[in-house]
Formats: sequence, structure tokens, C-alpha cells
Amino acid sequence: MTGQTAGVDTPSDAEVTHRLEQADAAYPPFAPFADWAAEPLGLGSWDDAAARLAVVRHRTPVDEVRAALDEVLRAAAVDTGAIEGLYAADRGFTLSVARNVISLDQAEVEAGIGFRRSFEAQLAGFELALQLATGDEVVTEAALREVHDVTCAGQDTYRILTPVGVQERALSRGSYKTDPNHVQLADGSFHSYAPVDRVPEEMHRLVTEMRSEAFLAAPAVVQAAFSHQAFTAIHPFADGNGRVARLLASVWLLRAASIPLWVETTDRTRYFDALAAADRGDRQPFLRLITSLSLSLLRELALVIEGGPTYGGPDRDERAAATASDVVAEELALLASRRTDVSVTRPPVRPGDLPVGVDVPAGAVVAVSGMGAVRWERVVSVGIDRRAGGLDRFCLLTHDPWRGDGRLLRQDRFAADEMVPQPSSAARRRLVRLTRRAFTVASAADSQDGPPLSEPG
Repeated sequence: MTGQTAGVDTPSDAEVTHRLEQADAAYPPFAPFADWAAEPLGLGSWDDAAARLAVVRHRTPVDEVRAALDEVLRAAAVDTGAIEGLYAADRGFTLSVARNVISLDQAEVEAGIGFRRSFEAQLAGFELALQLATGDEVVTEAALREVHDVTCAGQDTYRILTPVGVQERALSRGSYKTDPNHVQLADGSFHSYAPVDRVPEEMHRLVTEMRSEAFLAAPAVVQAAFSHQAFTAIHPFADGNGRVARLLASVWLLRAASIPLWVETTDRTRYFDALAAADRGDRQPFLRLITSLSLSLLRELALVIEGGPTYGGPDRDERAAATASDVVAEELALLASRRTDVSVTRPPVRPGDLPVGVDVPAGAVVAVSGMGAVRWERVVSVGIDRRAGGLDRFCLLTHDPWRGDGRLLRQDRFAADEMVPQPSSAARRRLVRLTRRAFTVASAADSQDGPPLSEPG
């Protein structure tokens, strides 16, 4: 029984037995794949990004493609342990390890003793997932036990709650659990996983689902989401189930699009919340999360392999921001032309209240103002996040210059490949839509006592 929460009283032997029996009885078998396949999911952008990455890979030397993939696998290997609290890692640390900016000895000093051993085992696990993704072989129970053995090679023990308190037990790698591992929550209740005696039948059911024609023909994100949630619902091993589940999900994404499932530490809360919703039968949040994470990685990896916007100079970014702001200015001018009391200007000043790390070029600012029942104004600008690499580097910012030091009302992110060297047709449509929203909300102040305090998110 793992996952004891601080502050929960250690129960007696009889109470432990009773609680475990209750938790075993409460285990909800994972939903069949047919339930996941029936969920609506738009994948047009995902398919486009996967196709683009395939083209980029095809025209790029093999060693350069492999170097880019190695970097992503190393980053995913760092964060999969950090997600489980084995050590602390922020994005800067993760990318430093992934890009070999710091040695593993130095990383061990920063993250703590045991980091190197855990990281090397987890990286070996991702390499094994890459091997499983090659070809069309089905994933077997034996393969999953091997993944657990390899991935958890850096871990010798795990914690278990007993009638005499929390104890360290030797972790049997590559073997199914022999003790219940329901997670104890803060209120003393348990999140139930498969009882020990039901693990073999549930694992057999999972691998049977994963070799079905319906599963093998499904989109990779649906395969990844289903296999991950089903595996963690079973929790077949004493510990390390989350790491193995992310590797299992990675098999399908690697097979379809040459990317792993990389859950960054900044997405930890969103990831666990979406997985908990899927456990309750609400599968959409987890499907959307897997789609979003993998779509961003598809775009980023294509940029890295091409050596394009990710490593491009500031001049290219500023030209792209200016071009995007031209789209905003044109749409605002069109909207303003329908009213005599509205004007559009291109102020040289930058707006205030910028997010940390975001810069707005002087030529990427547009202002719209009007005089109706009250005066209102909005400043819409295109910013560049200098810290974001190529991922979601551009942002459309909407400010209210009348409130504070130019209060920021909303921020909408754009991936670099949507904006560089110039906004794509999809990015242009989104820029127009967001511009219309800013104009509509601002001009609605005509019938109010003053400018609106905020805009809908």
C-alpha cells in the first residue's frame, strides 16, 4: 500500500486488512478500447504537423534527425522521473541535460544524489520503447515487464504502509506486485487499483485490446491515451507504474510520428488532473492533453531538425511579429470603418504589464479607440517570448492602457512554425478571430458605465 499522505494516522493490523479489502472491492476495471474510440476528437492540425515532420525527416541527413530525437528522448527521460518526485527539475535543467550543456556529474550535484542512476535507467526505458515502436509487432506482457525492469533499474526500494508505519521494501523489477498498492489519500480513503490476484487477467485484457484491429487502426493519440490510462488503472507493479505508462504511450506516438510522450514538469498538475478525470470516465481532458502535448512536440521537433525558427535570430522573429500585427491592423481597420467614432493607430510605444520574458517590437503594436457613451481603448500587440525556444514563442497580447500601467487582459500563444517566416493561413485566421473578439468586447463599453474590467478567457 503506497502513497501514504502525511498526517494520516497509521491504522492497526485489522484496520489495514479491512481497508485493503474495501479498496480491492472498489477497483473499477478499465474501460474497453471501444469507449475511447467513440470519443470525438479533431486531429486535423495533428495530422498536418505529423506529415510536416515526416517530410522534414525525409530530406534531412539521418544523423541530424537522430540527434534531434536523442535530445527529445533525454528531455523526456529527465521529466518522467521529476513527475514522480524522484528529484526536482525545471525546464532549464531538463534542457541542459538533454542538450549535454551540463555533465551528468554536474546534474547530480544540482538534482541530488541518485539523479544520474535514475536518469540513465529512464533513458534506457525510452530507448526500449523506441525499439518496440519499430515495425508492427504487438506489445506483450513480457515486453512490459522488461520495460519496468529497465526503467526502474535506478530504484532499489519503494515505500509501503504497514501496521507499524511506513517501511522500505525491496522493489522487484519486472515482476507483478505481490502486495496491494492502493494510494492513500489525504482523507484516509484509497484510490483503488487492481487487486493482486486480478492483475494477470487485467494485464491480459489490456494486451488483448492493444492487439485488436480497432486499436491498431486508431489514431496514435487515442492509442496512447487509452493504453496509459488502462495501465495506470491496473497499477500492475509495486512502483514505477507512471513511468512505464508514459513509455507505453510513447510506443504508439513513436511508431506513428517518431515522438515520445514528453510530459514536462510544468504540466504535472494538468496531467494528473486529466488522468484522474479519465479514471472517473471523463476521457476528453486526457485525450485533449495527449493531443496537445504531442502536437506541440511535433511542431518543435520539425523546427529543431530544420534548424529554423528555434535557432533563428531576433530579426526573423521581429519581422514575423510585425507581419502578424499587420494582420491585426487590417482587421481592426475593417471593423472601425463601419463606425464613425472609432480610430485605429500604430503607436510607437510598447504596452506595459508584459509577461516575464516577453518583448514587443516597436512595429508590432496596434491601438483602437472609440468615443461612445464612454471612451474606450485597446492595444493589441504581437510579443516574442525569448525564453521559449521554438515552442509557443509568439503571443498576441491585449492591453487596456487606461487601467494601471497598461493592464494585460489576455495572452494567446502561437507556435513558431505558425508564424515564421510569416503567419500561416491558420495563424492568420486565428489572429483575425482574436482581433474581432478584442474589438467587440472593448466597444461594448459604449453601453456601460466604463471600460470592461476584463475579457473572457
